[in-house]
Amino acid sequence: MACHSHRPPGLQDLWNYSRWQNMVGLDGVQSPNSPLMQAPRLEHTDMAAEGAGAKRGLLESVLALSMPPEVVDDLQDVLPPVPDNQVDARQCTWEIYGTYRMQLASLPDELLNQVCSGVKEGSSMLSVLEPLRQLRPVNGGPAWNEEVVMHLRTLNFDLSGGPSEE
Repeated sequence: MACHSHRPPGLQDLWNYSRWQNMVGLDGVQSPNSPLMQAPRLEHTDMAAEGAGAKRGLLESVLALSMPPEVVDDLQDVLPPVPDNQVDARQCTWEIYGTYRMQLASLPDELLNQVCSGVKEGSSMLSVLEPLRQLRPVNGGPAWNEEVVMHLRTLNFDLSGGPSEE
């Protein structure tokens, strides 16, 4: 569970007066084998594993969409640093999954068609977002790709300059 000083008072009340224990039951609190009471520790060797940089980028970008920046900062203090050989994967994944396009790409087809209307005739948002959909690990993708990152970085630039004055 991710919380910071911005946590709602109700959550703080649950924690301070141990009321959260009533929500998980005695077995969840008193059992030494309870996964609720055993937070897994992430070791430096875990961060060096193949794909860990991309997973870290996914985690940070998803949290950044719904949590205050202080929570993401706290995450940086708790987790081991991303190894140098995985920094690019972390950065690219963070950029991709932090975009509105990736949020749209995660929608089911029916909902996407309801949300995105008025798309230019002859094209569809499904086809526009297909490269992002193919990147998603849930769809068997690699999570990130430098070509897609470069495409997303250039979307906001107006490259259609007027006729050249010679």
